[in-house]
Amino acid sequence: MLSSAHDISEGGLAVALAEACFNPEGQLGASQIGASIDALDSAPAELFGEGPSTVILSAPPENVEAVREIFKSLEIKVIGRVIARPRLMIRLNGEAVGIDQDAAELRRLFEDALPGRLGTR
Repeated sequence: MLSSAHDISEGGLAVALAEACFNPEGQLGASQIGASIDALDSAPAELFGEGPSTVILSAPPENVEAVREIFKSLEIKVIGRVIARPRLMIRLNGEAVGIDQDAAELRRLFEDALPGRLGTR
């Protein structure tokens, strides 16, 4: 029923969405999917707030209602969709918040961040 699940405990919603766009090594290249997020109605700072008990799920459109039924005791909100283009696009309150990036570039930045700070690359 589900295609993926990812918690937001390390880096918040924006980081978890970016990570969800990264395919594991050996699967059709570095980044073949993306996400278009357009149903958020919170402050931009909340995109990076870390916390327990929040998970991003992806499911085929035909399974969304069944997933809602299974998790009916929890708050579920559809915030966007998986797209075939390898991009992460996030809009907040219907307006762009400056995130419209190639998923492969986001992956490169993510993977190079710690080695770059440690001077080990």
